[in-house]
Amino acid sequence: MPPQNSNSAQILSNDSLRDPQSDIKVLRSKRNFFILASILAISVINLLAFIKGIPVLPQGPETAIAEVTKSIFHEGTTSPNYFKEAYSKAQTLSESTQSVVWQDVFAIDQYGQLRPKHSPLSAFLAVPFYAIFGEVGFAILQQLFCFGLLYSTYLLVLRIARNPLPCSTLISVLLLSQSGFYVRAFSYDLHGCALLIGGLSIWCRKPCLGAFIMGLSLFVRPSFLILLLPLALLLSTIELRRIIPTCLGLLIASLLFAGYNYHLWGDPFLTAYSRLPEFANGVVRLARHPVGFDLGVLFSRWDEKIFSSHGLLPYNLCFLAFPWVVLSLIRKSDRFMRICFMVAVGYAIYIFSYPMWHVTDWGNRFLLPAVYLYMLCFIPLIGRFEIYMNTHD
Repeated sequence: MPPQNSNSAQILSNDSLRDPQSDIKVLRSKRNFFILASILAISVINLLAFIKGIPVLPQGPETAIAEVTKSIFHEGTTSPNYFKEAYSKAQTLSESTQSVVWQDVFAIDQYGQLRPKHSPLSAFLAVPFYAIFGEVGFAILQQLFCFGLLYSTYLLVLRIARNPLPCSTLISVLLLSQSGFYVRAFSYDLHGCALLIGGLSIWCRKPCLGAFIMGLSLFVRPSFLILLLPLALLLSTIELRRIIPTCLGLLIASLLFAGYNYHLWGDPFLTAYSRLPEFANGVVRLARHPVGFDLGVLFSRWDEKIFSSHGLLPYNLCFLAFPWVVLSLIRKSDRFMRICFMVAVGYAIYIFSYPMWHVTDWGNRFLLPAVYLYMLCFIPLIGRFEIYMNTHD
């Protein structure tokens, strides 16, 4: 007697006959496509930036980091003449104008030496690239970081969505977020984000190594600690066996960071932000650098925080789908995505409580890690929408 539901029987028969090797081949082909498409997209953006004359080293902290790299290579020191010149200019300006001059270029260590304030890790990583390629090496390193960030994002989306479409990931990251502005210019904010997201993708397979790489982002921006600890520890609760290796990896990276702080600033809990000099009527003194968690700042200027060029929009169009992402997370019980989303929102709130949150442009670079954690929830939603449209075409 024939089965009552022949269609169902046929589907079951087809599923049972599927070759697992064919699924692996499809997955590999999609990964290879994503790799090639990422390289092509990065190359095109870099070419357009070159044609437009966008410099590899824009004026600002990036210049200071590059000068540290050159000093390490040529003189074996992290105290370049660039810092001494900036010191002299700031002191002279303060003395001539009888005013307070604040600078954001260097810090003073416990021995009175001028040391880098921004991302010493970036300066050291750039040394071999500068040694081989000259100043072009900064752009090459930046594009390697960018590719690592894109590929790590795809691997994480692959873990969440199982079968994400490569084009959705690439288009979402490069066109619906501010990432494209950091492909060519030597931005240490992208370095820190790449360490966080890259470490997170490795953490899914090797929690100790992944947590260690995530922890290295502290050398780029110490405030990442506020994001790093809850993200790593909350995700470890999904699989309790990951807690010990995760804590070990974070501990090793934290000890390295604390040792660096103790060596330069004389205290493992101090950072360069605690040793920034300013000049009052030509006299040097330590400045009080603003920190986050200022409620007055948090509850003010939200129109600017959302709609200005240094806010969420218009350079992160993925946030237009914020309500749908929230609804998707409510309906879909994926703890990994929910934790990433909650940490992203929490870190964004911290940034918007920081008095200097607006000292940026072309998208808020301080928010870059939060943008990518949010992307891990947004991209699967786009993928499910595409699949729905294909099946109902």
